[in-house]
Amino acid sequence: MLNVPALLNQNLAADVACHAYTGVGKAVLADLFTAEFATKLHACLSTEVEWNLVFRDNDKHYDLHPLQLEALTAEKNQLLQQRVLANAKIGFQYLYYNLPLYDLRLNKSDLHPVLTQLCDLLDSAAFIKLMRQVTGDATIAFADYQATKFVTGNFLKTHDDAVAGKHRRAAYVINLTPAWNADWGGLLHFVAADGKVTGSFLPAYNAITLFQVPQKHFVSYVSPFASGQRISITGWLRAR
Repeated sequence: MLNVPALLNQNLAADVACHAYTGVGKAVLADLFTAEFATKLHACLSTEVEWNLVFRDNDKHYDLHPLQLEALTAEKNQLLQQRVLANAKIGFQYLYYNLPLYDLRLNKSDLHPVLTQLCDLLDSAAFIKLMRQVTGDATIAFADYQATKFVTGNFLKTHDDAVAGKHRRAAYVINLTPAWNADWGGLLHFVAADGKVTGSFLPAYNAITLFQVPQKHFVSYVSPFASGQRISITGWLRAR
């Protein structure tokens, strides 16, 4: 049994995930958090935080903060959506909601107590030890993290997470959506060099998906008839 903080599930099947990861460079570890903490975290992110809307325009990243979103008229929001989709036709693009927890933590911003617990956990030696065990990568020194929310009309186009100087060894997605239907979209898809989809992951509640960097992947467009919110904690496991 792993020596992990109380918020982590004490009976993680890390050896099984490690075997899968070393085989194909990706794995899913189920029931990451205790049931109680997963419930609290989902409730917090569903109802008790304000989200930024993130997207690209002319190769530049933008964050629209909650007050800016409130100030958008229906006409301006429609124009924004049209511009985002126009950019998506010709290059890399994304549109989803974000809470930059790692940056907020570094800036010593006030966080909801449940989110503070989450950050403490992701910063802990026990979590890093677990991630090293699953990936087999002893160079992993720390994790960065953000909360993300995908709703109708949101997407993340194909990319590989490789950024010079970031020293990203693996990416991870901790899903916090209790029920998600595959036909709603919002699936994590992996793509081969020839453009073919080689694997797909449905958001599974309280499970962490890990995959080596670089690997091409995307999150599919969330359908207009999707009735849920795809909420996750995402980030990268990084070397110094």
